[in-house]
Amino acid sequence: MAFTHHWIICISNFTLAIFTPLRELRKILGDASN
Repeated sequence: MAFTHHWIICISNFTLAIFTPLRELRKILGDASN
C-alpha cells in the first residue's frame, strides 16, 4: 500500500517537473510571437 502511494507521488512529481517548464516555455514563445 505504501509502495503504491510512493509511486503515485513519484509520478506526479515527475509529471510536474516536465509539464511546468513546458507550459512556461509555451507562454514565453506565445509572448514572443505576439
